[in-house]
Amino acid sequence: LLTQFDPIIKQSYPYAVLIQNIHQNKVFGKGKVFPEMNTLKNFDGQPYQTDFSKNKYTLIDFWFGTCKPCLITFPKLKELYNKYHSKGFEIQAIAAEQTKYVDQTKQVIEKYELPWLNALDEYRTFSNANKITSFPTSYLVDHKGKIIQKDISLEELEKFLTINLK
Repeated sequence: LLTQFDPIIKQSYPYAVLIQNIHQNKVFGKGKVFPEMNTLKNFDGQPYQTDFSKNKYTLIDFWFGTCKPCLITFPKLKELYNKYHSKGFEIQAIAAEQTKYVDQTKQVIEKYELPWLNALDEYRTFSNANKITSFPTSYLVDHKGKIIQKDISLEELEKFLTINLK
């Protein structure tokens, strides 16, 4: 169907957004298994290993150190993490940064005292390859890595956890 679009439309911004949304739904649609993140590293330089099976639910949160909307979410995320972590909730924060900003990002993690798993998507390799271009972007997944919801609001997340992690 996309091949039938006029060439002028194919050069437009709305067409590019449409293509991006189609790709996002193919890879990150509800019920899809979240893709391997084998290009990520821990902040000590070691390969980052993802294991969703240890928790009932995991929020995968893509952010970067100077993203104001990202930083604003941290206090509420910490509150939810502290309340539900022992009941099976985990957060995996993926900092999409260039190497030159890694030290600043470490300082942000320390400043906000982020207790969850933190990984580095250096040069946004994973983010760019998977067309994650707005930040923050989050995915709530189950213990099998199946995507439950993308960009869940903090209010919706709290309701979800309250119902599902009694």
